[in-house]
Amino acid sequence: MPIYRITYAAWKGKLRSPASAWWIIARNGLGSCVKFWPVAVVALSWVTVVIVAGGMFAIGRLSSGEGGLADLVDVAFGLMRNFAGGEFAGALRSDPAANLAVIWRLLFFTLLRFQLSWQLLIGVVLVPVLVTNDLRTNAQEFYLSRSVNLADYFFGKLGIAAAVGAASVLVPAVLCYLVGISFTRLPGVLAYTWVIFPRLLGASLLIVIIYSVAMMGISAVSRNRAATIGLWLGFIFGTDMLAKAITSVGGQSWLSLARVVSFRESTLILVWNALGLSGALQPWRGSRQIARLLDSIGQGSMWPPALGVVITVVALCSAIAISRIRSGPR
Repeated sequence: MPIYRITYAAWKGKLRSPASAWWIIARNGLGSCVKFWPVAVVALSWVTVVIVAGGMFAIGRLSSGEGGLADLVDVAFGLMRNFAGGEFAGALRSDPAANLAVIWRLLFFTLLRFQLSWQLLIGVVLVPVLVTNDLRTNAQEFYLSRSVNLADYFFGKLGIAAAVGAASVLVPAVLCYLVGISFTRLPGVLAYTWVIFPRLLGASLLIVIIYSVAMMGISAVSRNRAATIGLWLGFIFGTDMLAKAITSVGGQSWLSLARVVSFRESTLILVWNALGLSGALQPWRGSRQIARLLDSIGQGSMWPPALGVVITVVALCSAIAISRIRSGPR
């Protein structure tokens, strides 16, 4: 019996538009796979959001002239390696309008940097349930037997990973921006910070898209859950270890190459440039920590090779996923 006869032919109810097939796959996939572990990991990732949102609140009050929180802000800046501590707090007190946007960019970069790290654990719980489950149970034959085509299946599964990624990256970034706008009483705060919002959205979407496609590609490699988890961890940590090996062999002269080789660092370089931090931090180059950041991440010449690495990985993972979906389980 053809497989479509036990899946679609008996249905006599209302038919949905074929254009919504991908959404149905994504919705059903989220309902079935986003249970305890994915939700728990996303909830854990929001710990960083609470800290950064608290920093946005404190900075907003400080920039409004309420100096009672000055010591708190100094301590918070001192705990974050990406900040120059009291230098920024002092500048914020002396000229909040000129320096608020710079500090916000750094805070958002810190947020996205930590949320990028959380994608590793999110991948551990999502990779085994995207395409791997369907390969293991032959569910693709049910999906693709009638009105669902290859594009519907691909974008539906991609939507599952993108939705979880957006919950851990995009939504927190927008929330922190709204907290900053709401609690900063500086006149004309939107005039100083509005340009940050589209950059923040772009950087967040960049992380979501890149890592969602990477999860899809690795999930489609095998029908064995443990194997796909191992491949995911091996891919992330393997590129990091290769970068460290290049640095140990070539020293500081090969540092730029090492950063581009690491998949996480390549993505981080693109996030840095999407937020426009290189130009915004040039006046602060006298700070040792800021100079180190500009030299390691913010060099303008580093984003083209980083973009090339990311595009190559995304294209390869997409090709693997499409090929495996088309060929079906083996």
